[in-house]
Amino acid sequence: MLAEQQREKYFKAGLDFILSHFENPIWPRTIFTPKEKQILVYSQDQALAKFIQARFLDCRINAYPSYTEWKGLNRQAPDFLFMDLDLSRLKSVEVLNRALTRTLNFIREKLGDNISPTVLWTGNGYHIYLPVTAFILELESIFADFEDPSRQFIRWAEQFLTNNKADPCHSNSLSFKNCMVRVPGSFNSKLVQPNQKDEIANIPESAEVKIIQRWNGIRPSIKPLLFNFYIYLADSKLENSQ
Repeated sequence: MLAEQQREKYFKAGLDFILSHFENPIWPRTIFTPKEKQILVYSQDQALAKFIQARFLDCRINAYPSYTEWKGLNRQAPDFLFMDLDLSRLKSVEVLNRALTRTLNFIREKLGDNISPTVLWTGNGYHIYLPVTAFILELESIFADFEDPSRQFIRWAEQFLTNNKADPCHSNSLSFKNCMVRVPGSFNSKLVQPNQKDEIANIPESAEVKIIQRWNGIRPSIKPLLFNFYIYLADSKLENSQ
């Protein structure tokens, strides 16, 4: 285990890395800690203080800024894709690793050979984070007849790019308000057992959120995905109308 000051420095580097994925303005933005759940913070220093207070357990930050709507209208482009491959759903590490490899290959196939998203080990699987170049789909005439197309896009893209191996709960729940990503250097509380003094000790190595692959800074356009997305929306609308 790292000493306290070393842990803080190591964690801050992980937070810096995650923040590098986001478009400006970065703040204000919501973060998550187990005690306070989702709270709004206004600076990196404030976020870091809250994470330290949480003893680095389950530290998450929203991939999207807080103010994504105006008078009920979406004003946020779906410019960050989040994919969650869960070990508990895929049954074994071997199956999990195959799903990760296939997902990364498919992302390159659909979006370009030079695309390299971030991959984190979360303690219970992999998170894949991919910043993309996007636009507000509600403003495009082809998507105007569909409900919340920008929000639907981030849900659909997770399943499409993982060949439906991602957490199915996200299909109905993922949104700009709760796209919470983990911070490298934090710990998955499901794998950590505090002692009788409520101190965190003997943390297993697998509980630490670690960077497996770093995003290379290239933001692919979402345009190559929009044909398949449109078909999905049209099919869903037809199915719901019957």
